[in-house]
This record gives sequence, structure tokens and C-alpha cells, in this order.
Amino acid sequence: MVREAYLTAVAIARARSLVLALVMMSAPVTGCVVRSRGADGVGITAATQEIESQASSTTPPSDNTTVTGPAQTVTNEPLDYCFAYPHGFTQLTNDSQVEVIGPHSGSGPEPGLVWIDATDAQGRSAQDVAEEEVNAFGGSPPRSTVVLGGEEALVLDGMPGQDAIRKVYIVHDGLLYTLSFSPYRSDNATANAQMEMLFASVTSSWVWMSSATPCPATE
Repeated sequence: MVREAYLTAVAIARARSLVLALVMMSAPVTGCVVRSRGADGVGITAATQEIESQASSTTPPSDNTTVTGPAQTVTNEPLDYCFAYPHGFTQLTNDSQVEVIGPHSGSGPEPGLVWIDATDAQGRSAQDVAEEEVNAFGGSPPRSTVVLGGEEALVLDGMPGQDAIRKVYIVHDGLLYTLSFSPYRSDNATANAQMEMLFASVTSSWVWMSSATPCPATE
């Protein structure tokens, strides 16, 4: 079936992405550094302890980069979701992952982006999975909740990766959905603003297609 084939591809991609995360998680907590990725190879670093103690930046864009209200829609029928993202962002989707990325601002190496994975939850709750990941690197990231399609999801800020990440976890119909928003607290104020705008747009417009709720309209 299409759904099973899709999940197999996702599992392979997820396994590859976990290699880097496990390397990051194996570092000691004290002095552990999260490095941002950039197209030019320049890294932005922030100590884990500092990440845990401060909230994410919501600084407005510092240049003329234009990102406005929801204008385009991602529709993923095999995995039962759709959502809207802002004008000026670009959808980069393959068989194993959905990714939406913002425009480069010219003032820093990375734009705001989100990528979405779905795997078999294996009977675990979103909280169970989040605890497993947090325990693996020994941190204490800020926690909150957000509603996705009428269901509560767990949000953890400052999770490790190539960049520091805001991760959203939710289990729906036996599948674990993980939404990763980046960058979290980058020195690039425009990238932070793009990430926050993308987070607000995706979470506020998220629809489970099986609910018969219409997907967000495309402008």
C-alpha cells in the first residue's frame, strides 16, 4: 500500500538523520555546543546551558526579506495532513520528508525552515518519545504545548541537531509525527523571525485530512 511504502522510506531517512543527533547527544552536557548549519559552512554556536535558560527570539526581520500570511498549502494524503505556509517560502518535498524553507535574507547563513517526519509510534506517546530524546542528551529544554488539528502536541525548545531546533511531537492514528523548526535562537534575527512565522502558520493551519475539515485555501 502507498502508506506502508511511504513509511518505509521515512524510516530509512529517519535512521540516517538520527546518526548526527546521536553524535550530538553523546557529548557531555557541560560545555556541549549546538552548531548551526549554513550554506557557506559558517557555524553559529550556543552553549546548551544558555539555550535551556532563554526563550526563542521573535525579533522582526532586520532587512527587506518579504514573508507574509499563508499563501500556499502542503497536502500529504498518505500521512493524513495538510497545512499552509507563508508567501515567499518554498516547499522541498521528496518521498520520505516534507520540508518548507524560507528565503535567504542575505544577513546570515541560514533561513527559517521546518521538516516533518512520520514513523510508527510503536505504542509510545509523544511524551514518551520526547523523554527518550531528552534523556539521551541529558538536557532540560523548555516545554510547552500547541494544538495541531484539534489535538494537543508537545513542544520542546533548543533540541540538539545541526542547528538548535524547536521540535513538536504528536501521535495520531498510531503514527508519531515530529515537526522540527529551525533555527532556534540563531544570531540571524531574520532567520529567527522566519522560523517563528513558519511555526505560527503551520501549527495554526494544520488539518487532519481524515477529519473532513477542508485544507487551508491557497491564495
